[in-house]
Amino acid sequence: MPLAPARTPPSPPSSGSASGFGSAPGSGFGPRGSTSTQGGGCVIGPRITVRGALSGEEDLVVEGRIEGRITLIGHLVIAPGGVVEADVEASSVEVRGQVRGDISAARSITIERGAQVAGNVRAPRVMIHDGAHFQGAVDMDVALPDGLGRSR
Repeated sequence: MPLAPARTPPSPPSSGSASGFGSAPGSGFGPRGSTSTQGGGCVIGPRITVRGALSGEEDLVVEGRIEGRITLIGHLVIAPGGVVEADVEASSVEVRGQVRGDISAARSITIERGAQVAGNVRAPRVMIHDGAHFQGAVDMDVALPDGLGRSR
């Protein structure tokens, strides 16, 4: 019986993803709206679900769903339509989709307009944009100037 010819996978779109997320400086991801991983990174596509612990040393874009725990040395983007039900530890985190769980970042956490976060966030820099839905506590571990924050 002859073998069927191999199917060639479709080429990735040259204009990037329609998810419309931005990029952190040095993240390896292209300009706003692009999912280029030229600098080394990974995209969890919109029809992919990951259950369990996910760890790595690259940038990650979540357009699909992750359930469990994420530990990342790199920039994490939860794109519009992306769902994360996990506790997250990363260098920096940008939320444009949904997160249910605590987020801890070494540099910054950004919750964009239209994003939904239910959980505590902890980073030296936390930005919650107008129109973002946030339920939880914010812990910004930063040194305060002398005399500021003391009870009288």
